[in-house]
Amino acid sequence: MTASPSLGPMYERFRQRHPDVRIVLLPDPRSGGSTPASTPPAPVTDELALADDVEHALTHASELLTEVRHALGVVGAVVERWRSGTLRGTVRAVASCDGRAPSLDADDVVRILVSQGWLAGVVRRAPVQVVSARREDGELEIVLSDGDAHLVLEGRVLAVDARTRVALVNPQGVRRG
Repeated sequence: MTASPSLGPMYERFRQRHPDVRIVLLPDPRSGGSTPASTPPAPVTDELALADDVEHALTHASELLTEVRHALGVVGAVVERWRSGTLRGTVRAVASCDGRAPSLDADDVVRILVSQGWLAGVVRRAPVQVVSARREDGELEIVLSDGDAHLVLEGRVLAVDARTRVALVNPQGVRRG
């Protein structure tokens, strides 16, 4: 096990007072992950490695959302897709689910997600309930309205070349404009 990096005096003092609490510092969401916002990750050049990364990222997002869906009792199918990342030359795995959850409210969602290791909170209570959550391997938004639930999980960010990005984000080659 490696030693934890220095967290600064405030966090060190907290750790001394509360050794039973695990401190997790999340990356800036605008950076698309743990990479600084000013420098996108380097694209994977090995085609086999890239294919593995692409498959793993999408599968992981789908499996993670399936776990959340089951924990919340939402009935519905998970749909996988890719979207362009916020940084140039990146894509992000996305899994979503529209389903029924008649007895679920935002406070229940937060409680369940926190028990699964998510940092979660209610973003809005009216006219619909919105919960936002994140952890190391994904960002999650859940919208609850009249017994319906809409879940969207954004998974890992991958750096790819332009041709791969187009193939992932727009596999049918739809031209816009």
